[in-house]
Amino acid sequence: MLSHLNQIGETDHWAICHTRYFDTAEGRFRTADIEVRGGEVVALGPPGRAKAAVLIDGRGMLFAPGLIGELIVDQGDDCFDFEAYIRDAVLHGITTISLFTDRHASIVPEVRRSGLRAEIYCGHRNRSIEGYPVSATSEVRQAVDRYRSDVHALEDDLISVSPGISSQLFTSSSLTIRLHELAKADGKRLLVNVDSGRPHPELFHDLYACSGTMLLRSLNVLDGNAIAVIDSTLSRRDFDILADSGAHVCVLDGGNLQAGSKVTGILNRIVRSQRGVLLGRSSGAPLETADNAISSQAFGWASSQRARQIGDLIVDAMTRGGSTALGLPTLGRIHAGASADLLAFDLTLPADGDTNAVPDARLLFDLIAQKRPRFVMVAGEWRVKDYTLAGGAAHPALAIMG
Repeated sequence: MLSHLNQIGETDHWAICHTRYFDTAEGRFRTADIEVRGGEVVALGPPGRAKAAVLIDGRGMLFAPGLIGELIVDQGDDCFDFEAYIRDAVLHGITTISLFTDRHASIVPEVRRSGLRAEIYCGHRNRSIEGYPVSATSEVRQAVDRYRSDVHALEDDLISVSPGISSQLFTSSSLTIRLHELAKADGKRLLVNVDSGRPHPELFHDLYACSGTMLLRSLNVLDGNAIAVIDSTLSRRDFDILADSGAHVCVLDGGNLQAGSKVTGILNRIVRSQRGVLLGRSSGAPLETADNAISSQAFGWASSQRARQIGDLIVDAMTRGGSTALGLPTLGRIHAGASADLLAFDLTLPADGDTNAVPDARLLFDLIAQKRPRFVMVAGEWRVKDYTLAGGAAHPALAIMG
């Protein structure tokens, strides 16, 4: 006898039966039984064949992998409400958030209380330009020691800490190479803000006589263990270097992407090569327009018509592409061996084989943009039940915020 979704949690071995789910490998909806044990998807099989202890009736529901949220580039101001953002993120199906910050020690406890997964990129620098003071300087060895200390103090089962470079102008080549080596050794990513030293591009060019992208290429760090944070101001040559490299990419101001632009073309090239693409935004960016999110909203710009035109690309960045960029292959997809980070919408779709007028990835994008999921879980544990933040000792912050 099939049970209701609320039966999940009574045992660590259960299955959602006869349900529709989004297959990120094919970009299509399929029907299957999704079997979960111990917070992991252990089987994905034909409808009605699951043998779990608790069988859940999934008809009339649509399941998707937990979403990969935007990379938030923290500008150190107080206008961005991280608590409100986290609350909004989980209510909209985001189960993994990523932050690029210099104040990780104060932000991580807030993230930990939420029960979400988080990739925290800690900024490092070791150079000061006369007349342009920086908040902290250190030698390479001190920077490495600080990174190791952050990993030891902050990491747990849901939170990972990786190195980041907020400005190439204030980071020596030797430190860049060393941080890349550390990320590679730990199976992580080095996040680099490819900004040519902004807001001092003339100083950067005088120092290196090339762009930030070309510098990274010369240092041999544009590989699968690097994420390049970019915006639309890069030159066509820089975009081509990134597209032809092995690096993953995070594009800022995702709400400004549009079909046919040079940035979108480069991102599609990267996706076709099976590398990862992240969407990101600065915490200090102006967010007053209708096309952009206010500070407490996650993917608030997704309802714009411009975003919908590239909905398939954005869905990839929220699922397979985002998890690939972060180096988290068990997230952003539903298959055997994946983590049970799932979200479910109340929705009945045509059966497998029926033709939809709108591509499936676009349908999922519309759902994400226009509806809230009824259920959200991380590692098989509830974070949202019946549209309400789940409480309990495992995630008290959500009970408080609800």
